[in-house]
Amino acid sequence: EPIQYNPNQHSLFLYPTTSNSPFDTTSFLQHNLLSQDLAIQQLTTSLSFLTEKQNTGMIFTGFEGTGKYRMGRLITHLLLHNCNPEVVATSYCDNVEDSCPVVAEEALVQENLEKEVLVVLDGNDYYYDEDEEGEDDKTTSTYHDLKQDLVHYLLKRQQQQQSNNIYGSVIILRHIEWMPPSIIAELVAAIYEDKELLYKTCPDDNVDNKDDETVDVACTAQKVTMENTIVIFTTQYGTKSLFEHLRRRTQENDNDDDDIDEMTKAMEQDIRNEIDLNFVKTGVQIGKLVDAIIPFQPLDPTSMKEILRHNVHRLSNQYSGKQWNYLLVSEAALDYLSGTNYVEYWTIRDPDSRDVVMTLSKHGAHDLADDDNDDSSIDDDDHGVDADDNDDISGGLIMKALKTKVMGGLRERPDRIALIDFSMEAGQFMIRWCKSNDDGKETSILDDQERLCDDAYWFDFDV
Repeated sequence: EPIQYNPNQHSLFLYPTTSNSPFDTTSFLQHNLLSQDLAIQQLTTSLSFLTEKQNTGMIFTGFEGTGKYRMGRLITHLLLHNCNPEVVATSYCDNVEDSCPVVAEEALVQENLEKEVLVVLDGNDYYYDEDEEGEDDKTTSTYHDLKQDLVHYLLKRQQQQQSNNIYGSVIILRHIEWMPPSIIAELVAAIYEDKELLYKTCPDDNVDNKDDETVDVACTAQKVTMENTIVIFTTQYGTKSLFEHLRRRTQENDNDDDDIDEMTKAMEQDIRNEIDLNFVKTGVQIGKLVDAIIPFQPLDPTSMKEILRHNVHRLSNQYSGKQWNYLLVSEAALDYLSGTNYVEYWTIRDPDSRDVVMTLSKHGAHDLADDDNDDSSIDDDDHGVDADDNDDISGGLIMKALKTKVMGGLRERPDRIALIDFSMEAGQFMIRWCKSNDDGKETSILDDQERLCDDAYWFDFDV
C-alpha cells in the first residue's frame, strides 16, 4: 500500500516511519528538545513555507542553555534530504516513549553529514568589541578572519556537494552579538538580494580590503553565491522583549488561543525591533528581513527536572543489557538535583504584590548535561564546526558527576533495574537494585520500590 503523506507536511520531510505514516517533524523535535514547544511551533510553521532551492534566514533568540544550537543541528539532519529513508524507517518509531526508547538523532544522520552541508561559526572565536576596536568593524582583523573562514567553508561545502549529489547548505552563526555587525548585514544581503560573498587577499598589507565590490589585479578573490542555503543566527538579542512578554503572559494567565496568537505576534514584532536596534549602524534591518524569529523560552525548575530525567533515560539506554536492564531516577532525586543546591535560578516577582511570578534557570541545560552526550564528532579545524560546545547537551556538571558515581559504584547486573534515589533524612543519595516486573517493563518500580528493591549503595554527590 502506498504511503499516504499529510498534505500539510512540507515536501522536505517525506520520509516514512515504521508504520508508513508521515514523518512527524513536530514530535521528533519535541522528543529531542524538551520544554521548547513555542520555538518548535514557530519553527515548523516557518518551515512549511519553505521551498527547495530557496534561501532563508532565521534568528533563534533566547538565553544560554535553551537549545538554540541543538535545534539548528536537528533541522540540519532533516532539511536538505540528508536522512537515509531506510535508516529512518527502521530506527524512528511513532511512539518514541514506548515502542522505541532508543531514538537518537544520530540514527538519522548519514556518515559525514556535517562535512557536506553544515557550517558553524561561533562568536566566541570572533569576538568584536566596538569600544576597543572602533565603530568601523570592516577595518578589523576580526572582520576579515570571520569573512575569510565563512567564504572558505562555504566553498569547500559546495565542492564536496558536487561530488556527492547534494545541493544546499546550512550555516549556523552562534552568538552573533559578539561578531562584527557588518558580517551579519552582508550575509543577510547575500541571502535576500542575491549578492555574492567575496573575500579578497592582496599581497600588499596596505591595500584597503574594505571595498568588496572591486578587486585589484594584484589581489586574488574568493566568491560564493548563496543557493538553497538556510542561515540560522543564534543570539541573546531580543531576550529583553521575549522576557517581558513571557512575564506579562504569566501574570495575565490568559489561555484563550486567539489572545495567545496575538501576544505571540506582538512578541515577535518587538523582538524584531529590538534586534534591529543593535544593527542600526549597518543600515540593514536584519530583524525585519529574516524569514522567521524563533523564541526559546528560559527554563523553569519543572523543565530542568524533565531534561535531567531525559538525560538519565539516555544513559539508561546507552548501557541497557550491559550495566543494568534499566536505570531509573526517583522524583526525590530529581527534585534535589534540579533544585537550588545545584542550579542557579532567577526569581521574578510582581512589583506590586511581590508575589513570585516566575522562577527561571540562569544557565539552562548547561547546568545539567553531560559532555559525553555531545552528538558532535566534527573536527572544527577541518570543517568549520565547533565540536566542543552545544547549547543543550554539553558544558554541564550534574550528569557528568552522576554518571561517574553510578558507573563507578555499581557492579554489572544486566537483569536488574538500577534506581537512583535520595533520602532527605540521611541527606544522601543511594542506588538500589530492583527486580524487573514480570513483563520486563520499567513500570511500578518507583511506586513499589520497598518490595522490589534492595542492596542500597549510598554516596555523597559533589559537583
